[in-house]
Amino acid sequence: MQTKCSKNLQSKRHTGEDYNCRCWAEPYIPQKSEHKRLQIDLSGLHPLDELKPTKFDTKDATLYAANDKASVASDAVYGKNDEFLYTKMWENIKRFEMIIPYPYLDSKGLITIGGGANVNDWNVFKNLNVTIDGIPATEAQKWEAYNRMRQLSEEKNANGNYVNRNMKANFFKNKTNIRISDSEALRLAQNHMNNDLAHLRGEFSDFDSFPLPLKEVLLDIQYNTGNLNQHDWPQLYRAIKNHDINGITANVHRKDVQQSRNDWAKNMVRSIRF
Repeated sequence: MQTKCSKNLQSKRHTGEDYNCRCWAEPYIPQKSEHKRLQIDLSGLHPLDELKPTKFDTKDATLYAANDKASVASDAVYGKNDEFLYTKMWENIKRFEMIIPYPYLDSKGLITIGGGANVNDWNVFKNLNVTIDGIPATEAQKWEAYNRMRQLSEEKNANGNYVNRNMKANFFKNKTNIRISDSEALRLAQNHMNNDLAHLRGEFSDFDSFPLPLKEVLLDIQYNTGNLNQHDWPQLYRAIKNHDINGITANVHRKDVQQSRNDWAKNMVRSIRF
């Protein structure tokens, strides 16, 4: 079963505890994946309650991009390796997102968890690896938490307005008692990335021949917005087709993300050599 959100159901998840990421969850289907599962050393990660986005300004974004550009030559041999792209994307998630270990509602009322994973569908939610006080939760306990979040999503005030759909993520910390681990957050992010890369290859038949920085930027846009398509991004698609670096740079801007993330994308594009 697949779970997708259409454009009008896309969510926003800003840096910190707001909501920039308008994404959807699609369960990972092994037989449809041509690539290995991501292997990343988690030993250096902090507990999820402490895993917050790095705070940096425009200069820092330029520095990050410069570091990435400096590594392009040595990493070129890995350019067609999806695991390398997954690793780069996970680094971006940690740079620009806040990874939440408990369910919260995005601005559209969709249940979200981890690094922006949409788990609003029960068939997705029930397959989460969650614990209660360190003990794996039963399906009944998951169902209780899921229903609680759905009730919060539909709650309205006397004027008929939703009351819980624009709350910061920490508002939901004690609304349920289930939690995910850092490894589960990574698993959810990988499933997200698997679907994102499949989408990108469907959109761009020559995606695998793109310069590595362009692949990174496109994956970040797709992961973050969930709606990279020619209809909504016509100028970006045209610029990529024409190998127009200035045109690509001008059209990777996302209005609902922090400036530093947009600056990172632009600086990465400027390093491209077709």
